[in-house]
Amino acid sequence: MVMGPDDSATAGVSTDAIKANAAQLAAACSAFRAQKEARAANLNPQRPGEAELSRLDSSIKKNGAFIKKLKQLGEDNRQQLLAEAAKLNLSKYVSEAVSALADAPFKTADIPAAVGMAAALHARYPDFAASLAPALAKAAAGTSKAAGDDDRLAARRQRAALRLLPELLAAGIVTDPAPMMAAIKHLVSSLDFNKDRESALQSATLLGGFVKTAASLLLGGTPEGAAAAAAALPLPEEVLDAQDFSGLPADVAAAAKDLQQQQKELEEEANQRYQLPREQRQLLIKMLDRAFDACSAALSEAHKALILMDRDNERAFATKGDLPEGAAAEYESSRKAYEALHRATAAMADALGKNLPPLAEDAFTRLGADESSSAGGMTAGAAGGSEAIEHVFEDPEVRAFYEQLPDLWSLIPTVLLKDATQPRSSDNSTAIAVGRSEAFDTSAAADSAANSSTATPANGNEPTTAATVAGVSDSHEGTAAASESTEANCSYPAAAAAVAADDDTAAVTGDQHSAIDAILSRLPSCVSRDLCDELAVNFCYSNSKAARRRLMRALMDVPRGNLQLLPYYSRVAATISQAYPEVGAGVLSAVEAEFDALAAKKDLTRAGEEPRLRVARYLAELIKFRLAPPSALLLRLKMLLDDFSGPAVDAAAALVESAGRFLLKLPESRVRMENLLSVMMRLRNARNLDSRQTNAVDNAYFACRPPDKATQRRRRPPLQVNNSCGQHQTTLCQDSQA
Repeated sequence: MVMGPDDSATAGVSTDAIKANAAQLAAACSAFRAQKEARAANLNPQRPGEAELSRLDSSIKKNGAFIKKLKQLGEDNRQQLLAEAAKLNLSKYVSEAVSALADAPFKTADIPAAVGMAAALHARYPDFAASLAPALAKAAAGTSKAAGDDDRLAARRQRAALRLLPELLAAGIVTDPAPMMAAIKHLVSSLDFNKDRESALQSATLLGGFVKTAASLLLGGTPEGAAAAAAALPLPEEVLDAQDFSGLPADVAAAAKDLQQQQKELEEEANQRYQLPREQRQLLIKMLDRAFDACSAALSEAHKALILMDRDNERAFATKGDLPEGAAAEYESSRKAYEALHRATAAMADALGKNLPPLAEDAFTRLGADESSSAGGMTAGAAGGSEAIEHVFEDPEVRAFYEQLPDLWSLIPTVLLKDATQPRSSDNSTAIAVGRSEAFDTSAAADSAANSSTATPANGNEPTTAATVAGVSDSHEGTAAASESTEANCSYPAAAAAVAADDDTAAVTGDQHSAIDAILSRLPSCVSRDLCDELAVNFCYSNSKAARRRLMRALMDVPRGNLQLLPYYSRVAATISQAYPEVGAGVLSAVEAEFDALAAKKDLTRAGEEPRLRVARYLAELIKFRLAPPSALLLRLKMLLDDFSGPAVDAAAALVESAGRFLLKLPESRVRMENLLSVMMRLRNARNLDSRQTNAVDNAYFACRPPDKATQRRRRPPLQVNNSCGQHQTTLCQDSQA
């Protein structure tokens, strides 16, 4: 006899959460069902006869105008063009319509509109689909590029064609995958980084975008929406697998039964989705594996070359005080090429269920895939990279404050973090690994689909006093003046209004609302590491989507004049971002938006000085907690140095004083920060700054590079001191006698 679940199995799970997840599963199931019905309709279209088409408008003027509009097809004019197509007889203009769709540089958001138009034309003209597939394959391979075409426009056309081909195959408009396979084969064969590195990098980028679409449409992978809904199931597996829900409350039992039914329907619909035929699926996986191996080898070589270039630049700067002509531009170009190759290789690894090649720890491995495109450089000492990161902060207490965050996943029950960010689902990887095992009959490929890793932050329990960290933030703020202005207005009005515009009516009980109010009211009093960690843990016990939005607004609303609170606010954001990254991302985007707005405003009044310093120091603290890549500060510092006058001087000095030494210690930003520091000091000597701004720049510089030895008073030898005293006494005696 199978025992049903009891109340303990669903403790802490609300009925609303179960219903919301069931609605997500139902939406994913409906999308699968709609795709299946659309494919069936496209495979057997009911085309009009010649007599019916002859009654439609076939004039050159209107058909030519329609072909021109077809090149500008998008979601905004989709319905208008579909209505026009229904009134026109395009029998003599099928080739022009095919060329217009094949050469249009569609954006990702416009792909559904292009598929809908292709389905409408396919339902009327039998020779449309037969001509469309070869034209798209030619555009995807890049062989249709004319002599005078712009490179960027040609790349956009290739990208659009590669996105459109899998969609048309899955929709049943195109039935022969041979043209697509030929285009992929051409791109894979061009991955020769030794012969033509620029062309190979472009092909790798295109393949990285293609594999994201093909994994879910052609290779049996689960789409992102369905995978997210399946991964966020609020009930344990034993409850979902149960047959009897009599041990649960009536509302929970009804919601659990509905969720169980929706999950079964989603699995059935997913199993009936279209996939490539077995032989061609195996061939496509084999080509993508070959492309991944070539990109992985090139990524390792580019990583080593960039590290060597970084070392050479650092050595040249140390000996000559400046980089050789063109060295900085060459390094920046190589870094951008490495980042593009890293993104493409990571996309292939994610879709194919493989691991990236082992690389020394740098900005990409530490900041993650999402921030890798913004990282500022490479590790100077890659072999000892971990040791360099350990000693970014010299003081042990400061290091513990910024690097040792409490592990929320071990301190808080998992059921309370049900909507937190979980490790990435491996459904897509599993489905593709099965196809690979069919192709090569090896178990290693299937095992690679199960590999996933999660980064767990270090736990730290050493005490940190408020005075220790206060010196990191603002050494010029008085405690009395700060406490008098606690109830000031929001520091970031524009960002707070943007967050408040979201729907803030999530289902929250009165007790939860009161608990969140009590927690957020303690935020200005968090003046130690332990108080910050306690507040973050308590928040997770009462958190919800609406509560997280309120927390983001509270973290933006730093009390006016209390700059010493910025490190603690940043630590709270960093701690909660372990489970809910949208908190740190929301605070960062608000701070960046406010910084850019104040930089553009150039307010010369005294009232604009405090917000400008506050937002600059807030951005620096977020950088030190790794909530933002170093380039977020370096790019803004360069912008301020380009207009080094007035408020820009104060903002630049605040950025450098708060995070300059951290960026100098960080291997991937050391060279860029040293260059910016030297530029700032040259501008300080060249510009006619007042004494206050000169002192601010000097203080910022020496906060980054404190003098190695303190200035010592000159001391004379004892004999010389005694002789001086004797001469002085002799002179006094002679004067008195006189």
